[in-house]
Amino acid sequence: MYNNNTFHPLPSGKAWREVCFLSLILLFFTACHKETKAERYAREAKETTAQCPMAIDASTVMDSMTYTATSNRFTYYYKVSGIADSLLKANEPMFRRQILDRLLNATDMLPYVQDKVSFRYVYRTGVNDTPVMDFLYESPLLQEEE
Repeated sequence: MYNNNTFHPLPSGKAWREVCFLSLILLFFTACHKETKAERYAREAKETTAQCPMAIDASTVMDSMTYTATSNRFTYYYKVSGIADSLLKANEPMFRRQILDRLLNATDMLPYVQDKVSFRYVYRTGVNDTPVMDFLYESPLLQEEE
């Protein structure tokens, strides 16, 4: 016997076609969205920050990383411990040069340099929240800004 009042959990006929059509449209638009470079860089910064704190060496820890699309800039935040602020300041030119050499010579940084991303490095110590060192390197040639 067929009962017209039977509950059917799946749509039928025209309703089923509409559900399928809407699902295909949604799938098409989701598949067509390609992540922009700014979106990718922001995601990479967020993923890196999720892994922080990250030990760089015995006295340096990366606290976080941000990406600012308006300035096309990555900013790295570090905490230095066990080294006096005065010693850091005295060796600042050497640190600046080491960072620039890394940016210029590391193959993993090349795509960012080619995309004219700038890089800022902020170093703090346990003494206070004021940065002890703050370096900014602007692309395309990674010229340092003072």
